[in-house]
Amino acid sequence: MVKPTLWISFLSLIVVVFLAWWLMHSAPVVGPQSAMSEIETSVEAATSSNASVAKDVAQAAVPTIEERRALVSQCWQDSIPQPSDFGNDELLVALLNTLDNGTPYELLLQQVPAEDAANYQMQLMRAWRYQQLLAMGYTDDGADDTDSDNAYLSSLSEQQRKMMRVEDNAGKDYYQFSDQLKPLLALDDAQFSAQIAEMSLTSGQFVSLMLNGIPYNKLALLLEHVPAPALSSQPVVVNFSSSTPFMNIADYAAYELDVPMLKLLAEHGVTPTQTDGLIGPIERALLHRRMGKDDIQNTLATVQYLVENGYKVALTTTENGQYFGSGLLNMQWLNVADEVTDYLLSQQATYPAMTTFPVEANTEIKAALDAQADRMAALVKQREQCQQLADQQLDTEGLLSPAQVNGLINDLSAKYQGEALLDALQTEDPAFVAIYQQRNWGASRGAHEKQLRDAMLGTFVVNSLTELLQSTALDSVDTSIVLMQLIRNPELLEAWNSRLQPVLPESLAALSYATPEKLQALVEQGFDLHQQDVHGGNLYSVFFSNAPDKVQWLLTEQVDPFSNRYGPDGLDYALDKSYADNQLFEGTKQILQACLSLEPNHLRRIARLKKFRPELYQQLLTLDPTLKVADDITPNVVLSINM
Repeated sequence: MVKPTLWISFLSLIVVVFLAWWLMHSAPVVGPQSAMSEIETSVEAATSSNASVAKDVAQAAVPTIEERRALVSQCWQDSIPQPSDFGNDELLVALLNTLDNGTPYELLLQQVPAEDAANYQMQLMRAWRYQQLLAMGYTDDGADDTDSDNAYLSSLSEQQRKMMRVEDNAGKDYYQFSDQLKPLLALDDAQFSAQIAEMSLTSGQFVSLMLNGIPYNKLALLLEHVPAPALSSQPVVVNFSSSTPFMNIADYAAYELDVPMLKLLAEHGVTPTQTDGLIGPIERALLHRRMGKDDIQNTLATVQYLVENGYKVALTTTENGQYFGSGLLNMQWLNVADEVTDYLLSQQATYPAMTTFPVEANTEIKAALDAQADRMAALVKQREQCQQLADQQLDTEGLLSPAQVNGLINDLSAKYQGEALLDALQTEDPAFVAIYQQRNWGASRGAHEKQLRDAMLGTFVVNSLTELLQSTALDSVDTSIVLMQLIRNPELLEAWNSRLQPVLPESLAALSYATPEKLQALVEQGFDLHQQDVHGGNLYSVFFSNAPDKVQWLLTEQVDPFSNRYGPDGLDYALDKSYADNQLFEGTKQILQACLSLEPNHLRRIARLKKFRPELYQQLLTLDPTLKVADDITPNVVLSINM
């Protein structure tokens, strides 16, 4: 059983859901926009005075590329919520007070605001868990000096720190319990039963064991040691966080796609709960998080069992179509297997989802929700302002916005496919190919996806992957996925180099996520710097993106900067890097020496230096006077590196 840390078990859900909410609705402040306007206004004022003086003043007042970029960056930076905002104290305190005043969790569940369901659910679950853990005798006591040593903790409110401390104290007990139980799992059933004879479990402890993959036969024996009142109680699961509501053990069994456990619990009088129009066990089964064909089969089997026992799933109808689940769960983004969808529809096992919630929130909760809505509206306005500022900056530099880049790629994707599409993108600019490949990396499925997933989710990842690489001929897509594990586990390199019937990876994009330290660790262990993908792509893209100061490794190893058929080559990267940094890239001269002829994409990048970085352009001509470009050459409209 894996022991998640406090941060994984308690904070990860908070941070992930809040950031997802913020990214959908947030944005910048007014300051940078007005600052840019003030700079430009001062130029206009200056030009109305003495002509010669005004010219000098105007030139001095016009913001540089770096100054404009700094304003854009600061705009987005100022819009990022602080850690203290993650807990949404107003709503959290309102929910705590309402629970303490006796309002049931189930009733509060029906007050969820449709426009912010996930955040409300998260705060409600946090408040309920805190209340329950206090009632179980756990305290929120903790050393404040420990909190002050942690920058994240010290940024939180006292209420949030209390909630984290009570979770931590409860977690210590659970892990002690699981450590004591773990050695007993190796015993046969008779011995195991004897060893747990005096044991008494809470519903939360039982669910924790079920979620950690304890064998069914052992779980069946442990279930006998959950007292009758606890069997039907709402479990407080210490090592599991979710905004999805679970009301009893059977709800978790449905989520786990565990039909045998559902049948066993039914024999004990415990069946899944359903709040009509909001959520039931079928929704929970569809929210099962693992991936793979086996899970489709298990999901279908679980759904069939639930339908046969009278359960139905809510069906939401919108202008854009239909999806399973109510607004409570944000399931419109959920990918439900065709087999499961067809079965549910053929059995008419659906009913209309609730669109308006019957219970009105009390005054305190409503005030907290209204305040949150106001903050969200302000964030939306900030985001719009920052985006305008960013688009203005790109336009000033003659660069396309992300929306324009995506539009061009989508237009070409509608006309071409396969290598014809790559050729079309390459003609527009090699950087479009890189953006397209990065955007679509991971979309393809390899022939051995399930074996790879099982190996990567196992306890001994290196051993499992080593065995797979030596026994199975992976295709190019699967080989790309192994690259990601190679970053995490450099000790896999020997198995990588000796893999069965090796093929080139579909893409090297996985390596672009490696830190300079990880790349260095791979190189030091003998990773082949001449590695290419099936399209001839080389490692220059990876190093220029993540470790530009290490590009010299490739040059020293005489890796051809121009070996790739698609995407930017070494010179494209060097010129774009020079432009972005306002400093001639150190390896430019060596890359130029390997260049047999200049291509249109190279000329466009040199033209960019000529127009926006004239000093760098002159330095480039000092290296090679033949690089001089005509005035009618248009600068490139997209860069091969991120600024």
